[in-house]
Amino acid sequence: GTDNVLNESELRYCMSQKIRIQGWEPNVDTSSQTSVDAFNFAVQDFNMGCSSYRYRTAEFERVRSEVDSRSTDLRFEGVNLATQNP
Repeated sequence: GTDNVLNESELRYCMSQKIRIQGWEPNVDTSSQTSVDAFNFAVQDFNMGCSSYRYRTAEFERVRSEVDSRSTDLRFEGVNLATQNP
């Protein structure tokens, strides 16, 4: 949905998935329809749940700090998603 107030777990998913997608995107095999479809599905899923939301400031800051500390690992997870969807 849109404009939902997300809890910490939902915020964590959205922030983490955005970083995973950023790691995945440059590694999509554009010559493979399977690879493109998997990436597009992930983006569509992200957009459906994470494109427009509200949050409580304290929760947002706490989760952002946690996710930022894991950003390198999350990008690597995105690269792995690309290799799992050739």
